[in-house]
Amino acid sequence: MIAGPRRAAAGIGFAAALAAPQAAAHSPFPGLQGLYTGLLHPLTQPAQIMVLLTLGLLIGARPEAVRQAATVATLGGALAGLAGDHGGTLAVLVLAGAAAVLYRPAPDALAVTYGALAGILLGVASVPDPGGWRDVAITSLGSGLGVSFFVLLAIGAMAAAAERWAGTVFDTARLVAAAWLLAISGLYAALLWRASAPL
Repeated sequence: MIAGPRRAAAGIGFAAALAAPQAAAHSPFPGLQGLYTGLLHPLTQPAQIMVLLTLGLLIGARPEAVRQAATVATLGGALAGLAGDHGGTLAVLVLAGAAAVLYRPAPDALAVTYGALAGILLGVASVPDPGGWRDVAITSLGSGLGVSFFVLLAIGAMAAAAERWAGTVFDTARLVAAAWLLAISGLYAALLWRASAPL
């Protein structure tokens, strides 16, 4: 139970929230809607989400020097890719990355190369639609920040998990996740291919 003054404050806050005018569903800063769109773009396509997960699996458990090199390669590739729909290419990239996770031990050079290619394709897939130069620049900035944030999050989360749960449980979970990504991305690539194939 909430004490008397706290209960009153909670009631007043709840009543004020109910009495507030309808929330605006647009950017609080005019002209920055593209920034928000770009920030969340990596989470809008299944292929991009799968690439981010595969990056985490392939790079996150590497030694720190390799992890840093692969992360820099990924972010550099994303910036290069930002300068359409590439879902099929991204799905094939997930297939390759997931297969590399299952191949133990995958060479460190492969992790760095995969990171660079994944970054380029994530960047290319995040290029904003044509429009005014200001809108394109703001959306590109958001896309670059979004891709960078989610790449760092995926790799950092996997590195933290590898450090915390080192051993057979982590290795088994990592292999199960890689097998799942391999199967799902194969199905996704097949569906994209089937949808684009002539009847």
